[in-house]
Amino acid sequence: MDSVWSCLAGMAEFVDELGLFTFETYVRTRDQVIVEQSNQLLELFTPVIKLWEGGGPAVPVSDLA
Repeated sequence: MDSVWSCLAGMAEFVDELGLFTFETYVRTRDQVIVEQSNQLLELFTPVIKLWEGGGPAVPVSDLA
């Protein structure tokens, strides 16, 4: 009878570990998606023009004069 309880305890521990692994993987993937989406939104709303290779970006400025 002890071997049955031992087996059940081992299975319960395995299921707990699997649940934790699944949740951690979900959270890590969700965080990566949020970072990617944030970067994409910044690219959409930040007007930057590359002038030359290795040079800094230029942000457009209106010439009011």
